[in-house]
Amino acid sequence: MSIILDALRGGRAKSQTGPSPNTVQTDAVLHTLGYGRFNPATPGNRLKRALGLVVLAVILGAGLWVAVIWLTRTPPQPAPTETRPPVAVSPDAPAAPGTVAPSASVGSAPVVSNTPVTPNAPVAARSVAPDAPGNDRPSERADVPTAAPVAPSPAPTRPAGWMGPNASAVTAGEDHFGRARMYQRLGDFENALVGYRQVLLRDDLNVEAHNNLGVLYRDKGLFEDAIRHFERAIAINPGYARARNNLGVVYLGQRNFDLAATQFHAALAIDQKNLESMVNLSTVEREAGRRDHARAWLTRALDADGRNAEAHYNLGLMDDEAGARPQALGHYRAFLQYGAADHPALVGEVRKRIAELESKN
Repeated sequence: MSIILDALRGGRAKSQTGPSPNTVQTDAVLHTLGYGRFNPATPGNRLKRALGLVVLAVILGAGLWVAVIWLTRTPPQPAPTETRPPVAVSPDAPAAPGTVAPSASVGSAPVVSNTPVTPNAPVAARSVAPDAPGNDRPSERADVPTAAPVAPSPAPTRPAGWMGPNASAVTAGEDHFGRARMYQRLGDFENALVGYRQVLLRDDLNVEAHNNLGVLYRDKGLFEDAIRHFERAIAINPGYARARNNLGVVYLGQRNFDLAATQFHAALAIDQKNLESMVNLSTVEREAGRRDHARAWLTRALDADGRNAEAHYNLGLMDDEAGARPQALGHYRAFLQYGAADHPALVGEVRKRIAELESKN
């Protein structure tokens, strides 16, 4: 500090010819503090003055540098938030197995149960094959219950470019649906299940994959999973008659006839030529003891397609029970002509019954 003071005093003293009153007063004050009177002419004081100027310049330069840094500093930026991809959830949780339900169709060809059906019960219920012909002709029979119309509801839509969770795990261009359906027809549950799951990973709105998964689970006795996939297909496309019929088949296998009839009627409201739902409704009516209504549904099915094997078989049973042997024989023979390939387990029983009826004539 004394070096700086001496430098300032020396500069002031150089510009004056003699000590001013202020200088004299300043020297007196400094003298009381232990400083002697400043004489700029001596070599030592000149050195002190130079050093003081240097120190003062360094202090001023440092202050200026700090001020420049403070003015030009960059304000801190907020840290970017991290976005996480959605967690994929498996659509197929295992459920407890139940009793074996009637057989159903998958894709464009039926999958038939290996469980034998005796001539004392209606033929196993089936589902609607894809691309089945529609029927805009209303029923002309007064004794056939009419189906209530199904109010359409908007189906969920997928965002543009959406491929579903874990889409990168699915091999691009591979026909998972075709392979899954092939395995399902061969009875390979595990590989069919993997294939349909791959399809749904790419597109969870694929109604055929949900429908076929429902049939797959139903054939395994996993009714809760089957119902869940049929209902999912219906939610995506309320006009998908095949899923409604298949859901009714599950309820029919559980002997929940009211829910089964509701789904069969809904399928017929969508497709008035839905033969499988007609045959299935005849089973519901027969179980309820309304044999006239059951016969009316079977007759309506044959009016729509005279080659319908299930309708012929069930009418043969009813005529056989009623003692109408000629009519029963005619329906049994028609069944063998049109349905032997689809129902091989029934062929032996039907032929045996035909022989018994013919022996009574």
